[in-house]
Amino acid sequence: MLTLFEMISRGGVLMVPIIFCSVLSLAIIIERVISLNRAQIDSKEFIGSIDDVLRRNKILEAINICDKTIYAADKVVISNIGGNRNHQPSHGSN
Repeated sequence: MLTLFEMISRGGVLMVPIIFCSVLSLAIIIERVISLNRAQIDSKEFIGSIDDVLRRNKILEAINICDKTIYAADKVVISNIGGNRNHQPSHGSN
C-alpha cells in the first residue's frame, strides 16, 4: 500500500497545483460555512422588535436597531422605513 507521500511523488509536478487548489477550495468552503452561520438571523425576533418600535412611531430607534445588525434584512427594512418616512401623501391636488 502506498503512503500519501509516495502517491504525491508518483503523481509528479502536476500534483502540486492540484494539492494547492484542493487546500484553497477547502479553506474557502470552511470560511463560507463560518460566515453564513454567523449571518443567520432569527427573522421573527428581528421583525418583531422592529415592528414594536415602529408601532410607537420611533423611526430613528428602528433605524438604529437596523444599523447595529450585520444582516441583509436590515438593509431592506431601512430602505422601506426611509421610503415610508419620505412619502408625502397627496391631498387630492393634481
